[in-house]
Amino acid sequence: MKSRNAAVAVAVFLMLSPGSLFADCPTISSHACCGGGFTWKTYAFTLDCATISGGVSVVTDTNCSLGSVHSVSNNASTQTVVYQYTIPTTSTGWEIRVDYDFNNGGDSSNFIQAAYTVTRGGSQVDSGTFLNRSDSWPCGVASDNPNSWNAGDILVVTISLRATNSSSYAKVAGLTLFKVPA
Repeated sequence: MKSRNAAVAVAVFLMLSPGSLFADCPTISSHACCGGGFTWKTYAFTLDCATISGGVSVVTDTNCSLGSVHSVSNNASTQTVVYQYTIPTTSTGWEIRVDYDFNNGGDSSNFIQAAYTVTRGGSQVDSGTFLNRSDSWPCGVASDNPNSWNAGDILVVTISLRATNSSSYAKVAGLTLFKVPA
């Protein structure tokens, strides 16, 4: 009886609690300018929206004011940050963007890369690499646009980070998608 009462109490708590125990991925906001003549939507993915490999940590980036970022430093293997999203609306105006901060620590074998694939009905219909750096680049922005995707397409963005020595680091903020027009 006690376990049933505990289960009911937990269920009631979850129903009445503000917010969610899980991140909403992404947060979607609409924007307009120029008398409403130009509109777009922003799809902001927080760090919680990503699947990460074991060597990725979350730190605060003060160099570029990126806030919380996924980071790799002094790790001998390549680490990954992966975002996946089902495209909600057919449009030709999709843009992918990531903000990053990268220092190769004097070793050109260190890198930061970002690539995407789009599948439709189980078959790949689009792919591309929009970031591929082995030279240091503070406060960078990488993007790919315009992209034409259909509602139901599955977008996977994979960010690969390698920083093998103590003076190197690779940091990336959360993923952002834009869609024009909204």
